[in-house]
Amino acid sequence: MIPQRTLGPFTVSAIGMGCMPLSFPHDRDPDLINNPERAISVIHAALDAGGTLLDTADIYAPTWNSMGHNEILGLMMPYCER
Repeated sequence: MIPQRTLGPFTVSAIGMGCMPLSFPHDRDPDLINNPERAISVIHAALDAGGTLLDTADIYAPTWNSMGHNEILGLMMPYCER
Protein backbone atom coordinates (compact mmCIF):
# COMPACT_ATOMS: atom_id res chain seq x y z
CA MET A 1 0.00 0.00 0.00
CA ILE A 2 1.26 3.47 -0.87
CA PRO A 3 1.52 5.78 2.16
CA GLN A 4 -1.22 8.40 2.38
CA ARG A 5 -1.01 12.15 2.90
CA THR A 6 -3.56 14.82 3.72
CA LEU A 7 -3.95 17.47 1.04
CA GLY A 8 -6.49 20.00 2.25
CA PRO A 9 -9.68 18.05 2.94
CA PHE A 10 -8.50 15.04 0.91
CA THR A 11 -6.46 11.97 1.75
CA VAL A 12 -4.35 10.99 -1.25
CA SER A 13 -1.43 8.69 -2.02
CA ALA A 14 2.02 10.09 -1.22
CA ILE A 15 3.05 9.19 -4.77
CA GLY A 16 1.04 10.79 -7.54
CA MET A 17 0.83 10.24 -11.28
CA GLY A 18 1.68 13.17 -13.52
CA CYS A 19 -0.89 13.10 -16.33
CA MET A 20 0.61 15.68 -18.70
CA PRO A 21 2.19 12.96 -20.92
CA LEU A 22 -1.34 11.72 -21.71
CA SER A 23 -2.04 14.96 -23.60
CA PHE A 24 1.26 15.67 -25.35
CA PRO A 25 3.40 13.55 -27.68
CA HIS A 26 6.71 12.68 -26.04
CA ASP A 27 9.81 10.65 -26.88
CA ARG A 28 9.05 7.57 -24.79
CA ASP A 29 5.56 7.00 -26.25
CA PRO A 30 4.78 9.49 -29.04
CA ASP A 31 1.52 7.80 -30.04
CA LEU A 32 -0.08 7.67 -26.58
CA ILE A 33 -1.99 10.91 -27.24
CA ASN A 34 -3.79 9.19 -30.16
CA ASN A 35 -4.79 6.15 -28.14
CA PRO A 36 -7.28 7.05 -25.39
CA GLU A 37 -7.86 3.40 -24.48
CA ARG A 38 -4.15 3.01 -23.64
CA ALA A 39 -4.17 6.30 -21.72
CA ILE A 40 -7.05 5.00 -19.63
CA SER A 41 -5.18 1.73 -19.06
CA VAL A 42 -2.19 3.75 -17.77
CA ILE A 43 -4.49 5.50 -15.28
CA HIS A 44 -6.01 2.18 -14.23
CA ALA A 45 -2.51 0.76 -13.65
CA ALA A 46 -1.72 3.69 -11.35
CA LEU A 47 -5.00 3.22 -9.47
CA ASP A 48 -4.46 -0.55 -9.25
CA ALA A 49 -1.01 0.10 -7.74
CA GLY A 50 -2.66 2.12 -4.97
CA GLY A 51 -2.24 5.62 -6.37
CA THR A 52 -5.07 8.05 -5.71
CA LEU A 53 -3.44 11.34 -6.73
CA LEU A 54 -3.65 12.13 -10.45
CA ASP A 55 -1.87 15.41 -11.23
CA THR A 56 -3.89 17.17 -13.92
CA ALA A 57 -4.44 20.73 -15.07
CA ASP A 58 -6.68 22.44 -17.60
CA ILE A 59 -3.57 23.75 -19.34
CA TYR A 60 -2.59 20.18 -20.33
CA ALA A 61 -3.98 20.40 -23.86
CA PRO A 62 -2.10 20.35 -27.17
CA THR A 63 -3.48 23.75 -28.26
CA TRP A 64 -5.44 26.57 -26.64
CA ASN A 65 -8.66 25.61 -28.45
CA SER A 66 -8.59 21.83 -28.06
CA MET A 67 -9.69 19.53 -25.28
CA GLY A 68 -6.99 18.12 -23.06
CA HIS A 69 -6.97 14.79 -21.30
CA ASN A 70 -8.94 16.13 -18.33
CA GLU A 71 -12.03 16.67 -20.45
CA ILE A 72 -11.56 13.67 -22.73
CA LEU A 73 -10.88 11.15 -19.99
CA GLY A 74 -13.62 12.67 -17.86
CA LEU A 75 -16.09 11.95 -20.65
CA MET A 76 -14.73 8.43 -21.14
CA MET A 77 -14.71 7.47 -17.44
CA PRO A 78 -18.13 8.48 -16.11
CA TYR A 79 -18.05 5.73 -13.50
CA CYS A 80 -15.07 7.20 -11.62
CA GLU A 81 -15.48 9.25 -8.47
CA ARG A 82 -14.84 12.95 -9.00
